Amino acid sequence: MKKTLALLLIIASVSTNTFAQSCLSSVIFDSLNNVILSNQTIQLNLERPSILLNSKTFAPVGLTSSYTAESIPYAPPVTFNSGVQYTFPADDCWGELTSLSFGDPLPPGVPPFSFDFYGNTYLSCVIGANGLISFDPSVQTIGTVTTSNYTFCQWNYSASLPSTSLYMNSIMGPYHDIHFGCGGSMYFQSIGEYPCRKFVISFNQVPLFFCTSSLVTNMIVLYETTNTIEFYMQSKPFCTGWNGGRSILGIQNANATESTVVPGYNSSTPWSATNEAWRIRPVGDLSYFTQWYKRPTSGTDRTMLNSTNGNILACPDSIEGAQYYIIETSIITTNGDSIIISDSCLVRPQNTLHVINITDTICNGNTYNLNGFNESTAGFYTQNLLTTQGYDSIVNLNLTVNKVTTPTNLALDNFETYFELTWEGDAERYVIYRDNDSIASTTHTIYRDSNVVDSLTYCYQVKAVDGECESEIAEICQLYIGLNEIINNNDISIILYPNPTTGKTILETQGLDKAVDVFIYDITGRYLKTYKLEANQNKLDIDLTGFAKGVYQVKVMNQTKKLIVN
Repeated sequence: MKKTLALLLIIASVSTNTFAQSCLSSVIFDSLNNVILSNQTIQLNLERPSILLNSKTFAPVGLTSSYTAESIPYAPPVTFNSGVQYTFPADDCWGELTSLSFGDPLPPGVPPFSFDFYGNTYLSCVIGANGLISFDPSVQTIGTVTTSNYTFCQWNYSASLPSTSLYMNSIMGPYHDIHFGCGGSMYFQSIGEYPCRKFVISFNQVPLFFCTSSLVTNMIVLYETTNTIEFYMQSKPFCTGWNGGRSILGIQNANATESTVVPGYNSSTPWSATNEAWRIRPVGDLSYFTQWYKRPTSGTDRTMLNSTNGNILACPDSIEGAQYYIIETSIITTNGDSIIISDSCLVRPQNTLHVINITDTICNGNTYNLNGFNESTAGFYTQNLLTTQGYDSIVNLNLTVNKVTTPTNLALDNFETYFELTWEGDAERYVIYRDNDSIASTTHTIYRDSNVVDSLTYCYQVKAVDGECESEIAEICQLYIGLNEIINNNDISIILYPNPTTGKTILETQGLDKAVDVFIYDITGRYLKTYKLEANQNKLDIDLTGFAKGVYQVKVMNQTKKLIVN
C-alpha cells in the first residue's frame, strides 16, 4: 500500500559540491554562487534586486547495478566508540546474521530498515571480522560465535575487484587482515528515523595482524532509502610484512561481474588514509517532483508558484513585504512510499532608497577614491551602495578636475645688478625655484633676483598654484653678465664717435693695459650684447644697426658712456 510521509528538512550548511550525509534531501540552492540557502534570510538590494532559487535534490535510485564513488567531507555521523560494543571471540571469523533494524522495536507503521544492493533488497547482513559486510547469508556463523564455533573469514588474498576469489555480494570497508585477539572493539547500531535511518558499524583501534602497533579506526554507514554507503577512515595504516599490505575499499555484486572501487584503493598497491571519507552511491535518481510556494511573514496562507525547469525568480516588492519561499519535493521510494521533503528561505525586498549627490574637485593627476569611487577624470559617476544600516543608497558624483596651466613664455633679462624673470599665466600664485631650491612665492608674473654673481649660469623654475592644485614646472637657464671687476684707475678714458649715430660707432680708449669686456645696455639697464676689447687695443667697432632708436649705455670697466642711435 502506498504511504505518504511528510518531512520538514532543515539544513544548516554552507556551499559544497556534495551533501555532507547521504539521507534523502532537497534543499533551496543558489546555483550562481554555489550556496545552500536552507533556513537563510536573503536581503535584496540594488546590486541584487532578485535571486534565482533552484532546488538541489539527493535521491539516488536503489534497485540498480550501477554505482559511483566520490570523495565527501570527513564528518562521521557518530563517534567510533558509540553503539553496541562487540569483540569477536576468534580471529578471522564471520558473525551471525544481523538485522539492519537492530535496536528498539519499530514504532507502529514504520517499515523495517531495508537496503537495496545491486538490484536486490535486504533486511539483514553479516559482519566479517576483517572489515566486511556481506549480504550472502551462507557466510554467517550459525549459533553464537565462539572460539570453536565460527565461519572462517578469509584473510589471505591477492586478487583485486572484481573477482570470484573475493567475497561476493559484499561491502569491503576496507577489507584487510585485522586482529581482534590483540585489542580493539567493534560497535554497531541503527540510528535516526525513517526514511533516513543509518546502520553504522565501527572498528575502533583494532590492530593490524602481524603489525599490532598499527591500529585501525574506521566506520561503514549504510543509508536506507538512498541505499548509499559511506566510509570514514580516521586511521587506516598498512602492514607490508603481512599479505603484502593488501586492502580493498569497494563493493562487489553477487556473481563478481560488477564492482565499484574507490580510486587507488584496490589491493594491488598498499595504501593508507587518515581522516578521509568516501561515498559509494547508486547512479541515477528516484522519481521526484517539486512544487514552489510563497507566503508572507505575517500570515499563514501560501500561494502556489509556477517554476521554470524547477527554478523560480524571487523578487518581492516593498508592498508585499518579506516572503518565505517554500519548496516541497515528493520522492517516490522503491517500495512505493511517497516522501515529501520541505525546505524554505526568507527573501526580504529592497529597503528604502537613499540618493546622495556629491560635487567635488580634484587636482589633475589625482584620484577621487571616496564612497566607493575610483575616478581620475572629470565627469558624472554613480555608485550603488549598501550602507552600514542596511539601506540601499545611490551616490551620484559630479567630479571636476582642476588642471592648472603651466607658466609659459619664460624670459630672463640681464640687468646691471640683478636678473629679471618674467612669464605668462593666470594662476592664484607662483612658486619660484632657482636651481631647484624654492626661493620665493608671488602673485605676480615677474620676479627680480639680485642675489646673483657675474659669469655664473642660473636655472629658474616656475610652478603655478591654484588652491591645493599645482601645475607642471617650467624652466629657463641663462648666464648672468654683470659689471667686471672695478679697477681704481683714474687714467682710463673712453670716447664714442660718431655720437649720435645711425647704427655704427667707434669706441676709442686710453689707459687700458688688459683685455676687458665691453657691455651694451639699453636706457633701463637691460643687457643687450658684449664686445671683447683686447689689451693695448685702442679702437673697437660697435654696430647697433637694426636696434631701435634711443639712448644706449656702453660700459667699459668702471666707465660708462651714453650712445644715441637715430
